[in-house]
Amino acid sequence: MDSLGYHYPEVAAERNPHNELSPWHIRPNDGRHVEWICPGNPTHRWSATPVSRVSGSTCPECQVTGSLTSS
Repeated sequence: MDSLGYHYPEVAAERNPHNELSPWHIRPNDGRHVEWICPGNPTHRWSATPVSRVSGSTCPECQVTGSLTSS
């Protein structure tokens, strides 16, 4: 089970459900871009690779405003 959904369920939960691949078909080190939905503001959406997300990247809009902090 080398999937984003298995190893990083909290990150997988922020994946836009309209993406073609489910979090069970994406590896944490995948370099393909996926669309994400901000947990702090669902109107914020952005594209990033799973590898960048599991490395700590978060919503770019919230990073600018300081309204979301990395865990």
